[in-house]
Amino acid sequence: MRLFSSQLLLAGLLIGLCLVSGCDLQGESEPQPREPDSSYVNSIGIRFQRVPAGTFQMGSARGQDDERPVHEVKISEPFYVSAHEVTQLQWDILMDENPSYFEGPHRPVDSVSWHRVQDFIERLNQKEDTDLYRLPTEAEWEYAARGGSDARFHFGDGRDSLSSHAWYSLNSDRRSHRVGQKGNNRFGLYDMHGNVWEWTRDRYSPQFYERSRRVDPVNEAEGVRVPYVIRGGGWYSVVADLRSANRAWARSDSRDPQLGFRLVREIPDDAE
Repeated sequence: MRLFSSQLLLAGLLIGLCLVSGCDLQGESEPQPREPDSSYVNSIGIRFQRVPAGTFQMGSARGQDDERPVHEVKISEPFYVSAHEVTQLQWDILMDENPSYFEGPHRPVDSVSWHRVQDFIERLNQKEDTDLYRLPTEAEWEYAARGGSDARFHFGDGRDSLSSHAWYSLNSDRRSHRVGQKGNNRFGLYDMHGNVWEWTRDRYSPQFYERSRRVDPVNEAEGVRVPYVIRGGGWYSVVADLRSANRAWARSDSRDPQLGFRLVREIPDDAE
């Protein structure tokens, strides 16, 4: 009788442990899905933040003509985007040069053409034996910059807080600054407003919003004279240029001290 009671006690303890740990009393426990990392640092020190899939209103009814019509866009897959603009140190690791007008290892690399950025991306993909790195599409850029906000800036509509989140004409002393010194948005991204303009993957068309698809849009128009979209504003920009919805363009061979970039890294399906 005493042995039987002990066996009951032991069985009760095992069942209790299973309830706490989630084990399967019929056999082996079910594997639990691993949550994807919210951030990681790659082989040359670029930190990436995970941006979830989602839907947002792209454009602005109060902005320039090329920001209309405001339209719903779906980003169908999550992706990683670099938390900061690519720095001169990170550029130099792969390119063995520093083309920047305002030198400083932790300042954004500037004066890089769209084509030269493609060379950087190609070398990075080769270094890590992948094909996942690229520039963000225009839609991905705006979605990431907004951080879930429908306001003019990721922190709201008012310009009073702009100096806490951006280097621009009123506080930059006409030069770029070390990345990550201003406030970040909800996705953990810095300098989405100001410091340097950022190249995107898209060709520029002022009427693109009128015909663009609503899921993962990208303008891949061809032609050497068709410029590329740049976003975010720079250290010499006025307030209106820093808005999340603002669109501008530059020719692919442009090398300007206000012009840099950040990267996207796609997430493979088997990583989710």
